[in-house]
Amino acid sequence: MPFSEEWKLIRKNRRKKQEEEAAMTDLSALQNLCKRDPSGYREEFLLQFKHFESQFKIFQLQPTGDFEQFQEQITFLSHVAAVYPKDLAEFPNSLSQALETHYMLLTPSLRRAIVQALILMRNRNLISSIDILSLFFKLFRCPDKGLRALLHKHIVSDVRSLNLKHKNNKVNNVLQNFMFTLIGEVTISEIAARKSMEIMIELYRKRIWNDVKTVNAISTGIFSKNPKIMTAALHFFLGAPEEDPDSEDEEADKAVRVKYLKTKMVHGKKTRSKLKKAESEIKKLGKKRERTSRINQVNFPAIELIHDPQGFTEKVFAILRKSKDSFDLRLMIMNFISRMISTHKLILLNFYPYLQKYLLPKQQNVTYILAVLAQSCHDLIPPEVLEPVVRCLADHFVSDRSSNEAMCIGINTIREIGSRAPLSMEADLMQDLVQYKNHKDKGVVMACRSLINTIRELNPSLLHKRDRGKDTKDVKVRAYGQGDTRSAIEGMELLEEYYKNGGTNGSDLDDEEEGEEEEEGEEGEEGEESMDQSMTMEDAGDSDVEEMMEGDDEEEEDMEEEEEEEGEEEEEEEGEEEEEMEEEGGDEAVNEQKKDGESMFMKLATTQVLSDEQWELIRKLKSREEEKSKPSKKRAREDSDEEEGNGLGILDPSSLEQFIKKKKSTKADRLAKIHEGRSEHKSSKANREKNGGTTNKEKNKKKPFLLVSKKREIQAKNRRSAKDEQAANTKVADTIRRQKKYKR
Repeated sequence: MPFSEEWKLIRKNRRKKQEEEAAMTDLSALQNLCKRDPSGYREEFLLQFKHFESQFKIFQLQPTGDFEQFQEQITFLSHVAAVYPKDLAEFPNSLSQALETHYMLLTPSLRRAIVQALILMRNRNLISSIDILSLFFKLFRCPDKGLRALLHKHIVSDVRSLNLKHKNNKVNNVLQNFMFTLIGEVTISEIAARKSMEIMIELYRKRIWNDVKTVNAISTGIFSKNPKIMTAALHFFLGAPEEDPDSEDEEADKAVRVKYLKTKMVHGKKTRSKLKKAESEIKKLGKKRERTSRINQVNFPAIELIHDPQGFTEKVFAILRKSKDSFDLRLMIMNFISRMISTHKLILLNFYPYLQKYLLPKQQNVTYILAVLAQSCHDLIPPEVLEPVVRCLADHFVSDRSSNEAMCIGINTIREIGSRAPLSMEADLMQDLVQYKNHKDKGVVMACRSLINTIRELNPSLLHKRDRGKDTKDVKVRAYGQGDTRSAIEGMELLEEYYKNGGTNGSDLDDEEEGEEEEEGEEGEEGEESMDQSMTMEDAGDSDVEEMMEGDDEEEEDMEEEEEEEGEEEEEEEGEEEEEMEEEGGDEAVNEQKKDGESMFMKLATTQVLSDEQWELIRKLKSREEEKSKPSKKRAREDSDEEEGNGLGILDPSSLEQFIKKKKSTKADRLAKIHEGRSEHKSSKANREKNGGTTNKEKNKKKPFLLVSKKREIQAKNRRSAKDEQAANTKVADTIRRQKKYKR
C-alpha cells in the first residue's frame, strides 16, 4: 500500500474516533448519528440507556432534586425511541407512571421535559392516546401556566386528529367521562375544572365533540360555585355559533394557492407538463374544498340540545333568586333563562314578576333587561301573566313625565312583547298609547306608528276604526293555545283564480318576470349614477362638503315631515272608508265570496293530482302576489335588517333604542367621518416598498441541491472538522438554553 493512501486511512479513522467521542459528550450529535445509522451506533445508545436507568432509580428515590443530565437523557431517548422500538418498549410507560406519581414535586423544567417527551412519542404512535390524555388532564392541577397552555394545545390537536376520518367513540367516551368528573371536582382543583370546560367548548366549536352528551356536560357548569366556570358555560350558550378559525385559515390558504397557480400559468413559461401539473393541483384543491363542505354538518344551537329544559330552567331560576353574585353575572343568568323559554316555549310564570322590579327608567342596563323580558314572551304564556308587566311598562316608561328616550324604549318594548304574545295587549291601553302618534318628539311618533303597524298585523280590533288601515278585515286573531292548522294546499286558491281568468300554462307570468328583471336593471343603472355623484362629493373641498351635508340634512328632514303628514292623511281616509263599508254591510258580501272561493279550490284539490307544471305555476303566482303586497323600499330594508339578527329568536337590546333622536353632530365629527373613508396618503418610500414575488433567499431554498452545491458557504460547511462542528453545535445549544432561561 502506498504511503499516501495509508496516511489517508489513518486520518479517516482518527476523524471517526473524534466524531464518536464528540457524540458521547454531545447527545444531540449522537441522536443525529443514531437516526442515520441505527445499527452502527447501537452500542453507544445502549450505554446511554443504561446511564438513564441508573439515573432513573436515583430520581425515584429523590424526585425533588435538580436533574439536568437526566433531563437531557429523557429528550435524547424520546427522539430515538422510534429507531429502537424493542429496547425502549417500556420507556414511555415508566415515564408516564413517574410523572403521574410525582408531578407536584418535580421542578418545572423537568416536568415540562417529560411532558414534551411523551407528546413526541404520542405523535409517533408509541403510546396509547387514552393513557396519555387522561394523565394530561390530571396535570392541569399543576401551578404552571406555560405547561397548562402546552397541554391544552396538545389535547385539542390530538382529539381532532383521532376524529379526523371518523368518530373514535371509544376514546371519546373515556375522555368525556374523565372530564365530567373533573368539572364536578371544583373543590379539589378549580383550574383543572376550568381548563376541562374550555377544552370541551373548543372541541364543540371545532365540531369534533358536537353531541348531546358534551352539551349537557357543559351545562352542568352553570350550577358551579366558581364564577369563572359559570361565566364560561353561560357565554357558550348565549354566544352566537362560532366558526372554527383554523378551518377559515385553511380555506384562505387554499384560495391564495389557487390564485398563485393561475397567475403562474398566465405569466410563466408554458410547457405541457407545467400546465398539466398546475391544472391537476387546482382540481385537487377544489375536490378538497367540496369534501370539507360536505363533512360540515348542520350546527344546531347548543341550547336546543339540553335535556329536560323545563326542569333545568327552573333549577337555574332558583339559583338566580338566591344569587349574591355580581349584577353582570345575574344579567347573564336572566338572559339564559329568557333564551331557554323562547327556544323551548317553556312556561315559567314566576320569572315575569321577578323582572318587574327592574323595570324602571333609571335602572342600570335597563335596555338589556327589557330585551330579556321581551325575548322570554311567547304565545303559550297566559295573557293574565303578561298584562301586569305591559301595564307596568306603560306606567313607568310611557307617560308625560318620562323623557322622550324612555318613551321610545317603552313603546318599542311593548311592541316586541305584543308581536310575540298578541293576547297580552289590552284594547284600552293600546288605544291610549296610540294617542302619542301626535307627540311633539319625532322619535316617539315613529315608535308609536311602528306599534300601530304591529297591532294592525296581529289584532286590528284593538284599535279605533280610523287607525286600522286597509286590508285588516281578513286578519284572524288566534285564541290562547290555538295552533296554525292548514285545511288545504297553500296557493290553490290562486291557481283556481288563474284558470278562471283564462290562464293556461303560465307563459304570461314568465313575461312579467322578464319585465321585472329589466326594471331592476334600470334601477341598477340609476344607482350607479348616484354613486358617481357621491364620488364627486368626496373629491370636493372641505368647505363645499360641509355646505352639501348641511343642505342634505335639511332636505331629508323636510322630506320626512312631508311623508309623515301624507301618511297620517291616508290613514284617516282609509279609516273613514272602512266605516262607510261596514255601514253598507260589505262584510256579508265578502264572506259569501270567500265561501265560494274556498269551495272552488277545495274541489280542484280533491279531484285531481297536481303535476310538476302546476306546482311551478303555484310558485309563480305566489311570488306575484308577494310582489303586489310588497312594502316600500325603505320599509323592506328595515324589515330585512330586523330579520338578520332574529334567526335564533335573539333580541338585540340596541333594537329597542330605535327612533331615539340622535344629537346633532358637530362640525369636527362630520369632517372626521368624511375623512375616514378616504385613502391614506403614503410616502414615496412606502410606494416603492416590495409588494409581490419571492426573495432570493426563498428562491435558493427551492433550488435543486446540485445547482447550489458548489457555493462557497456549502463548501466551507462540508470541509469543517469534527472539532469545528462540535463547537458550532455547542454554540447553537447555548443559544437555545439562553432563550429557555429568558422565557422563564
